[in-house]
Amino acid sequence: MDLRGCYGNYEKNVLTTVNASKNQLTDFYILSRGSVRSLNLSENKLKEYDLKDFDNLDVLDLSKNEIEGELNLAYLADASSINISSKTSLR
Repeated sequence: MDLRGCYGNYEKNVLTTVNASKNQLTDFYILSRGSVRSLNLSENKLKEYDLKDFDNLDVLDLSKNEIEGELNLAYLADASSINISSKTSLR
């Protein structure tokens, strides 16, 4: 999913809350990340996600994805809630 807008150079820069959970997304891109305060991408199929320039993010939920490797949380110093728990299977 790409939120660049219909003209390619115009971003939906007034979005403060983005909820794209439970969509089986493998990729998600936001060009103008500075306005986003809450981002919920939980229960998708993301293998990685670049958190660069999400300086104003307060709430992040990337739980139940297929994240491989490390996530750089350095840009989220002011966040009040971060959920990056993995997908778990019950037996």
